[in-house]
Amino acid sequence: MTGRKAAAAVLTAATLVASPLSAVDPSQNPAADYVLDGPMIFTAPSGVTNVYSGLISGTGPAIIEGGGTVAFSHANNTYTGGTLVSNAVFRLDADGCAGVGAITAAVRTAHIYMNCAHVPNDMRFNYECTEGAHNASLTPSDYPPDSTHPLYPLAASIVVDGKVSFKGYEVYTSGTSASGFQNSTVTFNKDFTAGGRMDMATYGTTIFKGLYSTANTTDYRQYIGWVYSANGTVELHSSSNRIGTCALCNASIYLKAKDALPYSLLCHAQGRDSEGKLFLCGNDQTFRGVCWNTKDSPPNPGETATGQCWSSDDPATVRIIGCASNISAGVTKTWVNKLAMFGKITLVMDVDPSFTSGGFYQEFSVRRSTTAGDLIISNGDFRVSGTASFPNVQNIYVGEGGTFSNGSTKPSAFAGCRNLTVLGKMSCTGNTTPFAYDTMALSLGAGAEFSLPAGCTITVTSLKIDNASMPDGKYGDGGIALSQIARGTVVVRARNRYVDCVNGSDANDGSEEHPFKTIRAATTNAISGDVIHVAPGRYGEAEGSQKWPDASSEIGTRVVIPAGVTLESTGGATNTFIVGAASPNPLVTEGWRAGIGPGAVRCVVAGKGATLRGFTLTGGYTHAGAASVTEDKYASACYATADTPATIEDCIISNNVAQSRTLYYGIVRRCMVLGNTAAEAGTDSLSGAAGIGCSWYGTIIANNRGNSTVINPRVVEGCTLGSGNVWTEAGGLAHVLRWTEAGRRYAIVNTVWLYGPNERSDNLYCTNCVVMPSNTSFIPQDNMCDTIVIDDASGQLDEKWRPVLGSFVGMDKGNAAYSSASSADKDIYGNQRIMNGAMDIGAVEYDWRPEYMKELSRRFRIEVVSPAVTTNATGGVRMPSGHIYGTCSFEGAYDVSVDVTGGVLAVYVEGALVGNLPGIGEQSLRFVTPVASASVQFVFTPDAENPGAAVLRKISSVGGFTVTFR
Repeated sequence: MTGRKAAAAVLTAATLVASPLSAVDPSQNPAADYVLDGPMIFTAPSGVTNVYSGLISGTGPAIIEGGGTVAFSHANNTYTGGTLVSNAVFRLDADGCAGVGAITAAVRTAHIYMNCAHVPNDMRFNYECTEGAHNASLTPSDYPPDSTHPLYPLAASIVVDGKVSFKGYEVYTSGTSASGFQNSTVTFNKDFTAGGRMDMATYGTTIFKGLYSTANTTDYRQYIGWVYSANGTVELHSSSNRIGTCALCNASIYLKAKDALPYSLLCHAQGRDSEGKLFLCGNDQTFRGVCWNTKDSPPNPGETATGQCWSSDDPATVRIIGCASNISAGVTKTWVNKLAMFGKITLVMDVDPSFTSGGFYQEFSVRRSTTAGDLIISNGDFRVSGTASFPNVQNIYVGEGGTFSNGSTKPSAFAGCRNLTVLGKMSCTGNTTPFAYDTMALSLGAGAEFSLPAGCTITVTSLKIDNASMPDGKYGDGGIALSQIARGTVVVRARNRYVDCVNGSDANDGSEEHPFKTIRAATTNAISGDVIHVAPGRYGEAEGSQKWPDASSEIGTRVVIPAGVTLESTGGATNTFIVGAASPNPLVTEGWRAGIGPGAVRCVVAGKGATLRGFTLTGGYTHAGAASVTEDKYASACYATADTPATIEDCIISNNVAQSRTLYYGIVRRCMVLGNTAAEAGTDSLSGAAGIGCSWYGTIIANNRGNSTVINPRVVEGCTLGSGNVWTEAGGLAHVLRWTEAGRRYAIVNTVWLYGPNERSDNLYCTNCVVMPSNTSFIPQDNMCDTIVIDDASGQLDEKWRPVLGSFVGMDKGNAAYSSASSADKDIYGNQRIMNGAMDIGAVEYDWRPEYMKELSRRFRIEVVSPAVTTNATGGVRMPSGHIYGTCSFEGAYDVSVDVTGGVLAVYVEGALVGNLPGIGEQSLRFVTPVASASVQFVFTPDAENPGAAVLRKISSVGGFTVTFR
């Protein structure tokens, strides 16, 4: 039929023409096509679902009513007049089924069910609903009673391309109860407008790519996750969404754009722990403030309450700009909250002064914020109270217009602060230890006011007043009065601490003038970057015995070095001792295992990245193999960790007794590891008399007792593996080197390796070494490079493992190209590492300076020479480049004889140039030393075209004062 004047639809043809305001009953012809000539009513009685599957075209609008559900299921309906929903459910069963006009809900009993993948239409809800006139639950199979959710999905994934607007208070759900989809994802590509309060029951995911706004940004709240069982998510992809109060309930918000909520007071309304999180997603955000909604219930005093702001792994800044005190009904103007911040968040408070004067302040009262960013209070009133804390914030800045009140009762609420700058006002009234001891630099402006709890003392690394550095000392109540310090005492002490067991006291402040008595007093509050200087002496019983790794340990430790802290002696290892102790009830009283057992005391435990320098570690003991705490049987001298190990430098490790391993991991440089015992029995045990898992550089390892000496070394470079490393108490050669880690490559470089036997390893590489024949069978032949094999080690080294001139085959045979930077520029005795033109193989460099003095003059004491300086085949000392520095024995005149073959030799006395010897040939120069022990320096600079060299033949003392060039 094509006529358009019939009083009602004609039901006898495939295509029906509907007259205005006619009602169609699909039960008579549900698959018919309809051409709308003006308004057309589609009905379904209450409790009934009518599905229209035919093509609907023409104008319209289509009117949906009757109290039941009317569903359109044709994907290409083309009617243009829109859809008006009145007292019914309009269900969209196919993409494009609602024509090309807007879908308008006229009354609060009108509902739109999205049962399709794509909705191109605008959706308008043109009615007002009062708060509370809604039902918080809805089952899709039910027909909606009065005031239930007007819009929700039935499909798992829906994209809405049209604009969506509500006139008044409503509830929107992105999912349904258990009988429907609980994880629907609904994406709104265009603007979404809420006329009043909007409660979002977000079971699934709701994505707003357009602008989300409310009718005004002053009063209306948007509740995210209103239903307790929701736990869904909301994503905001646009900046400048206009929401007055954004209330976190039982769902999470992901801010996918910068400044997504600049008009919002971020409010935690209700919910359970782990619900109601806000993710910044690496985007900087601006909020008016953050608060707890006191209308519903007061803040939970516990630390596990909800309300969390996360930055994930990406850093972001949260800026609080303040608002009027009446921004949201039912929210107190004090903005007390239990929100916490986690991740790399910088919190900035920059409030308009009119808001602050009107009563606005931002307070954190309950939760522990672990944000690792900065805290900046440029303007406004910032408060911390209750048990709230920000323990990981390194930098705190209070501007001239800022006020920071810390009333937190939690100790160390700002323990992580390293730099505190106050130009305005900061008042601490809570716990007396708001900051960590001795870790923070404090800077106060000219007009600043800084106060602490009454009687409180804090120690800082530095103090600046109006950018002027203050000397170490006490300021405030307990010292020099400053107008900027209103209450409390500030002690200034640099990052260096000092210990003196003879003249110190643990009641001192650890300064150089007033050192501690024990190392333990200095390490108690030390942090990464501190340097503890220890005077000569014996540090033993007075240090006590610290339990490590925890109180269950059955042995003790003399010294525990915190991570990143350097502990160094001022008098060197031969004068400074850390002494452990044997067990008071040893398991064995005789033999090489004597002294191990419960109550024993090892010497040192070193944290990650710590440094121990210049000590003798001796007399340390551990427990036996039956120890309940595994660590108790390891490391009589020093226990470190495999990841980021400690560094042990210039130490003597001697006469320690462990069940297993003297050193447990660590980077060992220029040490002597002598006479230690690892008592673990059995021919196949891994006793590790020197250590396990260490990197060894420039170290002497000798005379240790245990079936294996060095276990699983990461590298052995520039070392001397000497004699006397024995298997049992009765003797027998030990496995000096032993490997147990399959697949790891091991390198031995520039090392003297005298005695074995050793365990074969196909992954062992030996380069530029001196070895005994008994060791070569343990190294694959193809893995040996530039290595010297000797049959007899006698006479090669003296009793201190120093090369013997004329006997040691490794003298000047080392190759610096094979060495790493860890080998440093000095040997174990402090000698220059490369001398006479090349380095020696092993841990000790032969000192050529006395040989040079024999050639030149015993009245000229040589102190420093360049590595390239060598003896000369025809006598004298040859300088192809570099310098020789020393002192003359007495005041007076000297002649130096020189043979120059190109370049210039300059002579300096006490730093002043006294003459140059250029050109080619034998020459002499007379110089005068004004005092005894005056410094004299010879510097040779080669010529670019004729580099040549200078050979110093002789330095002679003469009378008078003349300078002769010949």
